[in-house]
Amino acid sequence: MKVKIDGGLWIAIVLGFVAAKPPVSDDRVTNHRGLSRNRRDVTILDRLGCQPGDPQPLNRVNTTERLKKLRNLFYSARHNRELFDIKAYIIPTDDAHASEYVADHDKRRDFISGFTGSAGTAVVTLTEAALWTDGRYFLQADQQMDCNWLLMKQGQPGVPSIIEWLKTILSVGDLVGADPKLLNAETWLNYRAELDEVGIQLRSINTNLVDRVWGTEQPPYPSAPAFVHEIDFAGRSWQDKLGDIREQLVKNDADAIVVTALDEVAWTLNLRGADIPYNPLFRSFLVIDSTRSVLFTPTEKVTGSVLDHLNTRNCGSAVCVDVMEYETINSVLTEMAVAWEYVIIPRRYSYSGGASFSIYELIPETKVVLMPSPVIFLKAKKNPTEVEGMRRAHIKDAVALCDFLAKLEKEVKEGQYWDEVKVSKELDEYRSEQALNQGPSFRTIVGFGSNSAIIHYKPSNRTNKEIARNGNFVLDSGGQYLGKNMHALSRPHWMRFQVQSSVTWDELKVVEVLDEFRSQQNESMGASFYTIAGFGANGAVIHYEPAPETNMNIDMNGLLLIDSGGQYLDEVGIQLRSINTNLVDRVWGTEQPPYPSAPAFVHEIDFAGRSWQDKLGDIREQLVKNDADAIVVTALDEVAWTLNLRGADIPYNPLFRSFLVIDSTRSVLFTPTEKVTGSVLDHLNTRNCGSAVCVDVMEYETINSVLTEMAVAWEYVIIPRRYSYSGGASFSIYELIPETKVVLMPSPVIFLKAKKNPTEVEGMRRAHIKDAVALCDFLAKLEKEVQSSVTWDELKVVEVLDEFRSQQNESMGASFYTIAGFGANGAVIHYEPAPETNMNIDMNGLLLIDSGGQYLDGTTDVTRTLHYGKPTEWHKETYTRVLMGHIDLGLLTFPEGTTDKDVDIIARAPLYSAGLDYRHGTGHGIGAFLSVHEGPIQVRDEGEERSSLEENYYFSDEPGYYEDGNFGIRLENIVRVVKKNTTYQFGGINYYGFEPITLVPFEPSLILTELLSVRQKQWLNEYNSRIRLEVGDALKKQGRMDGFHWMMSKTNFITEDCKSSATTMLPLIPAIFSFLYFL
Repeated sequence: MKVKIDGGLWIAIVLGFVAAKPPVSDDRVTNHRGLSRNRRDVTILDRLGCQPGDPQPLNRVNTTERLKKLRNLFYSARHNRELFDIKAYIIPTDDAHASEYVADHDKRRDFISGFTGSAGTAVVTLTEAALWTDGRYFLQADQQMDCNWLLMKQGQPGVPSIIEWLKTILSVGDLVGADPKLLNAETWLNYRAELDEVGIQLRSINTNLVDRVWGTEQPPYPSAPAFVHEIDFAGRSWQDKLGDIREQLVKNDADAIVVTALDEVAWTLNLRGADIPYNPLFRSFLVIDSTRSVLFTPTEKVTGSVLDHLNTRNCGSAVCVDVMEYETINSVLTEMAVAWEYVIIPRRYSYSGGASFSIYELIPETKVVLMPSPVIFLKAKKNPTEVEGMRRAHIKDAVALCDFLAKLEKEVKEGQYWDEVKVSKELDEYRSEQALNQGPSFRTIVGFGSNSAIIHYKPSNRTNKEIARNGNFVLDSGGQYLGKNMHALSRPHWMRFQVQSSVTWDELKVVEVLDEFRSQQNESMGASFYTIAGFGANGAVIHYEPAPETNMNIDMNGLLLIDSGGQYLDEVGIQLRSINTNLVDRVWGTEQPPYPSAPAFVHEIDFAGRSWQDKLGDIREQLVKNDADAIVVTALDEVAWTLNLRGADIPYNPLFRSFLVIDSTRSVLFTPTEKVTGSVLDHLNTRNCGSAVCVDVMEYETINSVLTEMAVAWEYVIIPRRYSYSGGASFSIYELIPETKVVLMPSPVIFLKAKKNPTEVEGMRRAHIKDAVALCDFLAKLEKEVQSSVTWDELKVVEVLDEFRSQQNESMGASFYTIAGFGANGAVIHYEPAPETNMNIDMNGLLLIDSGGQYLDGTTDVTRTLHYGKPTEWHKETYTRVLMGHIDLGLLTFPEGTTDKDVDIIARAPLYSAGLDYRHGTGHGIGAFLSVHEGPIQVRDEGEERSSLEENYYFSDEPGYYEDGNFGIRLENIVRVVKKNTTYQFGGINYYGFEPITLVPFEPSLILTELLSVRQKQWLNEYNSRIRLEVGDALKKQGRMDGFHWMMSKTNFITEDCKSSATTMLPLIPAIFSFLYFL
């Protein structure tokens, strides 16, 4: 199968002529100085065939002489009349139009490196040469390039970017050269800015150095003229298309656009050409403003029929297009731009590479609107003529391919000789027999055996293989067709399996995010009025205010009106001042509750798993990695985790008021005097600093003076910023450090704390079993008594459930205030029962219970939704769809580097398929006898933060569904990220999945088993089996037989598939023996 495609006609086939046999068995982080961590050195020794005596691949190209000639030109590189002495030269794949496929004349990167893939960038210095390419081409590049070249495998852990690599091998004052016609403007600007940071300059070289090396052997551009793509094929006139583009100019407040992509020019003007292999395009630019259109193309491309088609010789009486020589674009565009206020210069987007820096710099920067070309979206939406043409073209192509494959299969099985080159040639002949065929749409990929592993392999005489019956055969091909009412601009591209889509924005998100951006400004006092964000028809409502019932998604097909304002004290001469004495405290007076006085206590190593000394060592390693001298730890859970201390200052959280300052040699804990006992001082070696690693302990209120004094000796200090569930340091702490010394970043303790050690893993397991025992016993009582008409209400649920948990060993209370919502109260997502809202629980509605416990060995959080009567079919369907999403997320296997945000949609998919959703995240991280909400994990579909799912991270899997005024459903387990033993290990990386830690039954009376897939049923049966074994044993040992029998009644086997009942019973065999034992 092809890896990516963009609308062109293509077919990818995998054939086996005998029964197939089974094969034998980073997010890069950048520190505050702009250098990436975890970078590794890429060497020639990483390359194929580059050890002494290694055999060389047949298709390898010797580039030694070419590189020598190129380097000799470094001392005389010119731009206009200026002479440069460059130390490196960048050679991209692109032509002057950032085309993915280029003319032979423009294959400069191929020539200099020997690598012929469609994507990659070469960089040559005086002593080294390197090529960056993506995973489609790792194998191909390794084979084709000789041992002069480093192969930089983009996206692989530790591989530096182009600029990171240049920063490490060049020096301050060095010059890097590139042809500005061949790098898109965005890339050029980014490269230039990054190099400027370290005193290296990027310079334009207007005479291409590779062209000078290539000399007379460089192929000329094709000379074939452009031709008219008739209206019968195009479906709409070029005049109408120009009208559409001018409408886009108005919508975007622009006066003109420079169309630089060849397929956009061809589509707009209904012209085609033959300058690019397999693509019916011709070299050209098109400039459009409100009254004039100018086509820049080589003289030989223009025929009389083209001029007549464009009305070029009849401009006085009709809409026309001026035609000018291709090379005059610079001078004419510069002159035209004088009259314009704003000009759209296309930026890189999707498969369009955007305008070159050479085009970009012709327009004054204040006039440039750098945005995706609107022609991309106009062209993508096929008109009825094109739709019918695509249908007919694919039918003809299928006819050719079926006929060819029939012959191929028959003759291979008969023993006739076929090889890859022959397949490519004959398939082209079969296609050519179809009406109005215009040739292939790309060079056919034909790979047999090991050649099929090269994703973009193209057969050649040197690599050609015979096709036999003992291997796999991959065929990837496509055709270009004309025909009555048929579309002929087929531009094949590659599509990744995971499609990269535009970020979703709606009106309410505009309001929220704009307010956040304003809040980040100094002296911001919030919005000056409620933001008006109206898209499309909503924008016509003069004082429109976005609301959930009117909220519209924002796309590129309409006008967006934003009317907003901010309050800034400094703008009106008002200053924001710190007030050391809190005014609300003064109003509150003697009625303000005192802080709890209970002291901190030691969280023993038997529960913590690692000493505080080791944790300080880990944090100091993070200081080194981030080029920092110290960190101020301000989050209470981070202080508690680091020092293996706990407290009782925060309800439901075992934390105590404190700050912790750590540098390379010293650690200081700031906490109220009453928090410190002798055992705490002994634990921290505070009274024994001379002979052991210790922690100084100082009074909480001295943090300001002591931190100010300590900071004098530091160059850089990490001050935590808001991230995930950590709110970051206060401004009071921030302003104690000189601004030039501050490194404002997420606290590294967040990530250290999230990854549980083996002791914590075992503790979380034990805590969740104890919690399941309490919950099963409680739910058994609740169900029995509600069904017996004993009075229960929401507040009673909270009180009695807390009592049941308190009976378990090492219980330290609830981990948050229990959410117990019956009926309509269940639809309030974070509902807390109160006397004024308290509802009785009966047999006529759904009850949602979201609760958790703190234990010395772990923290729990579990949600179940119950019904004690006869639920409706709607209750059952929505509950089942929530359960399906919960299970699907639990079944996921994913590669390392996958983030929390990536997996949210898995849990929502079964609801999406029925047009349903929920308005909260799917999961949050959780601590080990710490906070129930812990960073960095936030499984959700909004926000920009992303955190990789690492082994032994714990988080909740909790999809839901809510109907206002009616009911709420949520199902929540805590899951652990575990390494999976996959059959294969593509890319040499680890693959992970999830293990449920919560072991509490789901409500079978609410499950429509017919909606569940076989795999979902298997998961549920395996889950129930674990409950019976692990929780059942604990219930039995504690003598909680009511809870035991309730649990057994809720975990019955679900029939999966009559054809596989023997195998699917296997997971339940231990449970059956366990049940017999309990009896």
